Amino acid sequence: MPSSHAVNAFATAATYAHFFRKTALLLFFFAALIAFSRVYVGVHYPTDVLAGAFWGGVVAGVVLAVYELVSRRTGKKLK
Repeated sequence: MPSSHAVNAFATAATYAHFFRKTALLLFFFAALIAFSRVYVGVHYPTDVLAGAFWGGVVAGVVLAVYELVSRRTGKKLK
């Protein structure tokens, strides 16, 4: 607990969605599909993947906050 697959999928989806907004829905669809697959194959409970989705969002938030901080200090953005 939580599902690392869900954490990785949602962190990646949220981070990429920040930069590629047109594909956000597709990214989160695949993240949800990965999370569902963990329950479907019986290796996690639904609460495990929900916790993984939450932690993935937290990880993405931290990554994006650090990115914004570094971007402001250096004056360079990747966008």
